Amino acid sequence: MRTSIDIPDDLMEEVRKALKAQNRTFRDAVIEGLRRTILADRKDPTRFKLRDATFMGKIGFAPGFQPEALTASLRQDAGERLNPGASEYLVHDTDDCD
Repeated sequence: MRTSIDIPDDLMEEVRKALKAQNRTFRDAVIEGLRRTILADRKDPTRFKLRDATFMGKIGFAPGFQPEALTASLRQDAGERLNPGASEYLVHDTDDCD
């Protein structure tokens, strides 16, 4: 199908330069742009859907999980990355620091 559209001269000049650099035709660029615009409004049936990660249908942690242990491990890991070897010298008992 053939159609006519009015495009500002300055925009058309930029488009020609860009398409020449990309070795593409104006026709192909218009078709791709129209498809992207139209398809962006449609819902994609193949869109990623996050699976249900609840434990036995309940929200929260699995029995036996200790968030404190995870927090301590993450803090130690972060400390080692920021100051390698420093974990050997960490003071765990603050009562000894008078």
